[in-house]
Amino acid sequence: MSPKEIINTPPKQSPVEILTRQELHDTAVERVHLIAKEFTNAFSFLRKYPKSVTAFGGSHFKETDPEYIKARSISSRIAQELQYSVVTGGGPGIMEAVNRGAFEVGGQSLGLTIELSKHQIKNNYLTDNPN
Repeated sequence: MSPKEIINTPPKQSPVEILTRQELHDTAVERVHLIAKEFTNAFSFLRKYPKSVTAFGGSHFKETDPEYIKARSISSRIAQELQYSVVTGGGPGIMEAVNRGAFEVGGQSLGLTIELSKHQIKNNYLTDNPN
């Protein structure tokens, strides 16, 4: 029996499993299929919300950060005054601020969450998401 051909060597302290070329290929193909499915589901989901604004932002901002406060305020105005839905990745930080602002004024607060290998944090201010 020949030894495995190792193509990714993690640092010594890392708990990452060493993969063969075939295992790496199979994992990549599986992941690409999952991503394609998530995109397809997200676009189908967004058809229900033709008037929407998407916000991108960091996940490490706290409720007391000026950026969080501004994002929350802007999204509440977008939802209330313009009657637009707001769309984020549904996670913490600026995403939460945007969802929260719309949620608090009774607007549509959407989160396009994705499947992550270890966990998915979904904020508490979503009115709908495709998952």
